[in-house]
Amino acid sequence: MQKRYARARDIKTATIGFGGAYSIGSVHLREMQRAGMRPVAVAEIDPARRRVAEAEFPGIRTYATAGAMLEQSDADLVAVITPHHLHAELALQCLRAGRHVVCEKPFALTTAECNSMIREARRRGLLLSTYHNRHWDGSIRRAVRMIRERNVIGDVYRVEAHMGAFKEPVPTWRSSKSRSGGILYDWGVHLLEYSLQLLDGDIEEVTGYARRGYWASRLKWKRDTNEDEAFAVVRFSSGQWLTLTVSSLDANPKMTDRGFLEITGTQGAYIMHHDRYTLIRPRGKKTAARTGKNLKNRWSGFYRNIADHLVNAAPLVITPEWAR
Repeated sequence: MQKRYARARDIKTATIGFGGAYSIGSVHLREMQRAGMRPVAVAEIDPARRRVAEAEFPGIRTYATAGAMLEQSDADLVAVITPHHLHAELALQCLRAGRHVVCEKPFALTTAECNSMIREARRRGLLLSTYHNRHWDGSIRRAVRMIRERNVIGDVYRVEAHMGAFKEPVPTWRSSKSRSGGILYDWGVHLLEYSLQLLDGDIEEVTGYARRGYWASRLKWKRDTNEDEAFAVVRFSSGQWLTLTVSSLDANPKMTDRGFLEITGTQGAYIMHHDRYTLIRPRGKKTAARTGKNLKNRWSGFYRNIADHLVNAAPLVITPEWAR
């Protein structure tokens, strides 16, 4: 049975990885604070980044390795914010040390890794989740309200998710396939998570295609460079389907006119942008379109749910099974 805490303040938190000033590590620790939890530790291999963490969070303890932090710190909840290929290894290390774990997205690189993490968390009665803070984006919250609650486009049968441009990848670990997982694994997980909020049933079939080699010669990763473009098709037991495209080689990107998601139903289409939406519905032999504003982002909802789950046994919104 999972341990409960009397109040959020009793939950001591940490990160493995930090980054520079106002980095992703800083974002996690500050969101934990806003949820009432108490940051106490950071594990970071870079001494300069450890000094930044100490300056931003007075009194916090920093460590050069995750092992040292787990041995010497009493943190209850650890956020793993390292490159993607290290998520599973570090999450398992934390779980075996009896700590609750949040992994940055994507959860891990393979379903086998995800399964091993889920088994370990269940065996030890520990929380395991993934930082899908964009589950609380105003754009998808508006879409869910319009499509699921108000049924403005009838029965949804297709979602097309797309992102990209003609742009050389940034030469960091994020453009290395073995470290990042590939071109679908970064922004692709956001688009997929959005889509799963609008679709029903289990995934029955996945297929896909990729084009590689254009940017590889220009980056230090060479043959290990991410694909130039990848395209996936996902079929659900509900009869619905999803296409997901992420590209760094698209001279005519779809996002300008067709947003990040284009959801099609029996009575219309809904185009989702960051700040607005477009609703298109048939009117006789023509169509009528109208636009509206999205809701405000509420990223704090993620860690507020984590704290509420650990204190009050509230249902976990981002379960490890959802993230897998």
